This record gives sequence, C-alpha cells and structure tokens, in this order.
Amino acid sequence: MTAKLGGVYVQSTICGLEAREQGFDEAIFLNMEGRVARARPERLIVKDGVLITTAGRNPSSRHHPDEPPGDRPGPRLQDRVRAITKSDFFGADEAFYCGTAVEVIPIVTVTDGSDPAGPGERRVIGTGKPGPVALRMIPAFQDAVSGRDPATTSG
Repeated sequence: MTAKLGGVYVQSTICGLEAREQGFDEAIFLNMEGRVARARPERLIVKDGVLITTAGRNPSSRHHPDEPPGDRPGPRLQDRVRAITKSDFFGADEAFYCGTAVEVIPIVTVTDGSDPAGPGERRVIGTGKPGPVALRMIPAFQDAVSGRDPATTSG
C-alpha cells in the first residue's frame, strides 16, 4: 500500500508546530493574495460591531455567532462573509478562533511574519484583552456542545 500525505490539515499542523517552536500559540495563514486564509479553526474578527469571517456561518456550531442562544442576553451582530486582509485583522476590535477542537479562543496579539526576511512586527488586537463577543461565545459554545442549550440538542 502506498499513500500520499497532503492537504490543508497537514499544512496547518506543520505550520502550527513551527509557530510553537518559535514561541507562538498558533499560525495564521495568508492565501496567495495575501489575505487571511480560510481554514479550520476559523478565524473571525469583529470590527465596529460587525462579525467578519471568510467562511460564513460558524461551521462548528448550529448557532450563528450573532444569535445569542436561548434567553442569553446580548446584542445581535451583523455578519459579513468576505476576504479579510492583514490590515483588517490588525485593525480588528477583537479576533478569535472558533472550531470544534479549539472551541472559542480569543486572539489578543499577532506577530506579522509574512515577510520571512523581516523582523516580525508584534501587533495588539483591539485592547489586547479578550473582547465581549468572544467572551459571550465561550459559554454559548460550551452550552451547545454539552447539551445545556436546548436549541442545539436534537430530539
């Protein structure tokens, strides 16, 4: 039997290992146009009250991030599916990963390593602390996957 190892998950794993070897928590990819690449876990940003993603609805949850589950309070957000540039990402009010394996993880700083010859400039996202949307998403995600949110249970 012969097999070929390839695909986005493999690239993501290899680059994630490289990032961790350099002291970072994770790698964020840029596509050939220099925009934030669509990947798993999904990277979402919030700017001026608008949730922006390259993938549309949160693929890891039956709840859309702009819809507070059940009777959970919180403002509804507009959402946009579009390309995310580096400038968008660096200028976001908040950013976070969202996916089945990572759940919801706020991104508070990012180092631009897109130029391998460059020094890698560290940028703070928003206030440098987890933002209100990510903080609202964390318990909503946990409620959904644990079955505590009746809107996400089947039956």
